[in-house]
Amino acid sequence: MVALRADTQAAHATASPDPSTSAGGMSLFQAREFWSAATGTEEEFGGGCLAVANLDNDSGGHLKIATGSFSGMLRLYFPRERDFKLEDLMLEQDMGRPILQLLCGKYLPDSERIAIALLHPRALAVYQVVAGGASGGKGGDGGVPSYFTLTKMYEHPLERPSCNMVAGARFGFGFGFG
Repeated sequence: MVALRADTQAAHATASPDPSTSAGGMSLFQAREFWSAATGTEEEFGGGCLAVANLDNDSGGHLKIATGSFSGMLRLYFPRERDFKLEDLMLEQDMGRPILQLLCGKYLPDSERIAIALLHPRALAVYQVVAGGASGGKGGDGGVPSYFTLTKMYEHPLERPSCNMVAGARFGFGFGFG
């Protein structure tokens, strides 16, 4: 289950067993589920399985959700309303290898476009989401693309098994190339 929560803050206070220090069992902050989507029943996800960014580089700057599972399924979502609708699923693709972590950022040389970096056990691959449609990439209803594809921009094989990755101020923000 992928859930997007609107939090005022991620931390929550828990009630203490000692009544003198308890806040009456109430949370200091409220979290409400805004949107959720069911995934495969046998899929497992790691801590770096979710990223939020303007994945398709939409000129409106709308944020989308990317998820990657250990079974290799990559899904891109664009929630528009409170409840999940089939139209929220932009792309679902089996990458053929486990996805240990995914990050979104400016990982393409000489480009300000957002790309998706997928960490596999023995490779790091960078993809760009490409919008397609009947009229030059803007088909569908009201100028909305009718489908999306992934284009592999580059891949780095790794000599040893990987477990996680990090993006910093120099890499992933357009400064580390060249």
